[in-house]
Order: sequence, then C-alpha cells, then structure tokens
Amino acid sequence: MFPMPLVNLLDTSTAQGELGWLPDPPEVGWSEVQQMINGTPVYMYQDCSVLSEGDTDHWLRTNWIYRGEAASRIYVELKFTVRDCKSFKGEVVTCKETFNLYYMESEQDVGIQFRRPMFIKVGNAWLKDRVISFSLNWACLAG
Repeated sequence: MFPMPLVNLLDTSTAQGELGWLPDPPEVGWSEVQQMINGTPVYMYQDCSVLSEGDTDHWLRTNWIYRGEAASRIYVELKFTVRDCKSFKGEVVTCKETFNLYYMESEQDVGIQFRRPMFIKVGNAWLKDRVISFSLNWACLAG
C-alpha cells in the first residue's frame, strides 16, 4: 500500500489580509496585526492580557476545517512567540509564558457558535474534522 499524499487543510502563513479566525470574546483580547518579517508582510493574531484587570480568558479559534474522506491523520504546525514575563519589569501581578491548545470534533460547520465546554485539550486522537482553538490566560502571545 502506498502512503497517502499530504494535503494542506489550512495554511494562513501566506495570507494577504484577513485570516478569518474567531476571537472570543470578540470585543477584547485577540487582535489581527501585520508585521514585516524579512521585508515580507506577515499577518497574525496577538494578545497580551498580563496588564489587564478584568477577564483574561481569551480564546481564538479557526473556522471548521474539512478533513476529507481519505485523511486518517492530521498534523498541526504552529508558529508563535511568547513574551518573557521578566520583560515587564515588575509591572505585572500575574504572568504566564504558556498557552493551551484545544480541538473540537464536528461532522459539520458550527458557524460562529462558540461553546467552550465542547473543546477538548489536545491529546492523541486526530481522526475527525476539527476546529482548533487557543486559550490564553495571563500571557502575551503572537502567532
């Protein structure tokens, strides 16, 4: 049996504008930004909630990712940076240098519905269509 060819299901690294991910809550936290890296515009999301006094549980999720019939495995590659908590020079009460990665299995597009309890922390089971979500609490992250 021959190995299955690799198929790219989602790649935002070459996006030339809106990335289409969904922040939750939509009005605070994650924001879409453009940075120049080696003379090339790169679009990404960033959130830095370490100086916030309110709710810092900010999520960012993809739209539904159709896996197709032939795919039995999904590989996820993330590029991100996390700001060193020491760089805040005592201004910060709470700071973490970690984030959580979740997924949700779904047979159909869930649209903009966002129910956090439906998401599962990443484990070993990557068999169905996915929605990927980041959860950030008291950290600075861009990716």
